[in-house]
Amino acid sequence: MRDINEIKKRAEIYSKSQTLSFISETMPSGRKNFYNGFIIKIHTDMLIFFDIVIKKEFPILLENIEIIEPSKKEINIQTAWEIYKKSIEKV
Repeated sequence: MRDINEIKKRAEIYSKSQTLSFISETMPSGRKNFYNGFIIKIHTDMLIFFDIVIKKEFPILLENIEIIEPSKKEINIQTAWEIYKKSIEKV
């Protein structure tokens, strides 16, 4: 069983430091989703995540997160951050 408190603590640290993060999410159906981007906001039961590939913000339930760690994606952090900034300017 996953430790939701540990996942939440890591998410808070990565969010505060604006770390490009990798998240592996397992849906109740068993389907796995993989994301690279930034943790925007953390709530009690979920976090809001911005994926740099699909260029969208969306919620992820903490209970569905299998892995949360710094991303190993080969992209410059400034480039990733600019993708995020451009997407919020459009809103």
